[in-house]
Amino acid sequence: TNGFRVYSPSGSQWGTTVPDTTGTLGKAQFDGGFIVSTFSATGSDADTVGFSGFRFFQAGIPAGFDDIAYTITIGPIDASYEGGTICLDSSFYLPSGVWKWAGPEAFPDWDGPHCYPIGEASTQPEITCPGDTAFFACEPDTVCFPFAVTNAETVTATNAYISGETVCVPVLSGGVINVIMTAVGSGGVDQCQFTVTAALNTPPTVTAQSNVSVVQCTVGEEICIPYIATDIDYNLMEVITNLGTLEGGNVCFQPPAAGNYNITLTATDGCGASAQANISVEVIAGEAATITCPDNQVVEICEPELFCVPIGFSPDTATVTITSGPGYIEGNQYCVAITATGNFEVGLQATTQCGQESCDFTIDATVIGYPQITCPVGTIDVIIDGPGQACVGLPITNADNVSTDLGSWAADELCFQADVSGEYVINVTATNTCGSDECQVVVNVLTEIPEFNAMVEPGLIHVYDGYTIIPRKAHFYIGNLPEGLSVADIDTTSLMINGVLVPDSFEVLAEYPGFAGEVLKCRTGLYSFMSYYEPLYDTILTTFAVTGQFNDQSPLNVLGEVTFTGLLVGELNLDGQIDISDLLFIIDYFFLEGPAPLYEYSADFNKDASVDISDLMALVDYMFGQ
Repeated sequence: TNGFRVYSPSGSQWGTTVPDTTGTLGKAQFDGGFIVSTFSATGSDADTVGFSGFRFFQAGIPAGFDDIAYTITIGPIDASYEGGTICLDSSFYLPSGVWKWAGPEAFPDWDGPHCYPIGEASTQPEITCPGDTAFFACEPDTVCFPFAVTNAETVTATNAYISGETVCVPVLSGGVINVIMTAVGSGGVDQCQFTVTAALNTPPTVTAQSNVSVVQCTVGEEICIPYIATDIDYNLMEVITNLGTLEGGNVCFQPPAAGNYNITLTATDGCGASAQANISVEVIAGEAATITCPDNQVVEICEPELFCVPIGFSPDTATVTITSGPGYIEGNQYCVAITATGNFEVGLQATTQCGQESCDFTIDATVIGYPQITCPVGTIDVIIDGPGQACVGLPITNADNVSTDLGSWAADELCFQADVSGEYVINVTATNTCGSDECQVVVNVLTEIPEFNAMVEPGLIHVYDGYTIIPRKAHFYIGNLPEGLSVADIDTTSLMINGVLVPDSFEVLAEYPGFAGEVLKCRTGLYSFMSYYEPLYDTILTTFAVTGQFNDQSPLNVLGEVTFTGLLVGELNLDGQIDISDLLFIIDYFFLEGPAPLYEYSADFNKDASVDISDLMALVDYMFGQ
């Protein structure tokens, strides 16, 4: 809706007020209703026209519409009113609603009132505004501008006031002030407008680091601290300091002694506004670093552990670093993880910005290790030709003393006197300064050599066969059983090889070379079978046992023979021969942290089941004919 009051400020009168459309608006845009009417806003005569429309489905006012929509016709007017004024004003009846254009929504507004002279005798007022102006002030103020006006009875202004022939604009804050000036005379109304872009002074800013700590090796040297002074109005006049001098964005001074100094920077602009920055400076007299290393260390430990030793250094603000050797610094200690026997050369350095000092010491570390017995699981079958000494392999490491309650132990073998067939239980204890380990060995001794009724493939096994990328298998064949028994009578769930290995598959063969009748084939991992006999040196012929029971729970105990080709002891670099390169290899391993032999016992040159410096000496004797 819109409404327009038609009136005369000069008191002129006329006959009727008739609104009507020009045909550009109507049902085509407003299918809900389109109404143009007159009514009285003051209670007498029809002095106001109304315009309203609403739509349901039509497009509304076309986009870009700019045309005369309807007319207001008044009259007749008597000639006696010539020189008077007729005015049209929408402010008496404020617009409401939203014009729904085919494009964006548009809200109605009004730039009136508009007044028109009656007859030719009326004179139209004219007013000329000042031009748009930018204005800067230190504080809120009023700025006045001259203007020109003719044929006006009154002159008014929005956001300003008239003072004589000037229009004065109060500037209370920064921003754009829009001023509309209106001149009203007997001939009508004239308007103009202008803008004042106002900027009020903003105080300057000055910033710097608030707390500064400076270590000086020579107290009294110049100290410079950067600062930044800015003014968004480009009105900065000066920056001053209470201490030192200002040099190219820095405040600089020479402290006479160590201590605390306070600096105040003050920035002032052309309006007298100012800002300050306070800097607290601590001047510290620096020291050169000193360090005291520990004495050379001799360390004996039972197992890998973290070893720490105190170090002395000054001042306590010094930075301590490791210049050589392993380990790390924690507080006032040097720490290193000792995982193996060896000698470490350690270099340390303490540093301050005023100097540094270094020191060196050594750590001779021995990892003793706990004694360890590789205790066999289950019963070990041993066959000897009549009463005599029986021996079984029993690897023991890191032992200073080995005691047994039967027989004796040496070179990874437990030997005892076996006068009759049967089961022998032997308790073995290994000790050193770190502790002890115990093992109970159960040996089943046969003093009569039985007939072999088992065989294994391959019959000749090389040590390296157990280390292939794809694991190999050992195949065992059992047959030639006592009369009345067959492989079908064997309880396969009870079978074990050498009392420790459980076969992982079984198969009954109708025949196999070397056997009469059916044969039971079973298999297990070649490495697991071979490791039962380790360490293996050179070429040996030995036996294996397959034990278990028949379905009637009677015992099964069959034997077979196997040949092992063991290690070429002393051949360390895998070039197929023992020569000076192997000697250099083991020296590199023992003393220069070189690579370990691919198979440890290939370095056991004296075949005592341990790898130590005695093997190096034995290899030297071998190489040079001692």
